Amino acid sequence: KALMLNPKILLLDEPTAGLSPKFRGEIFRVVRDINASGTTVVVATHDRELIKWAGRRVVVLEHGQLADAGSPA
Repeated sequence: KALMLNPKILLLDEPTAGLSPKFRGEIFRVVRDINASGTTVVVATHDRELIKWAGRRVVVLEHGQLADAGSPA
């Protein structure tokens, strides 16, 4: 629904929570395509494997404070 308006920024909170690995990959491929089309995508997740797979800039917050920022490990 939000994508119909061609947003400049898309915020996603745990977009793959509770999904099987197959569907997690599908969802994230769509998210990467959205990002490649020029939309900034911000994803909040606890899934470290998903973070590594994304291969994008990562900002880590711990207890509400910036703990780390850079490339995925």
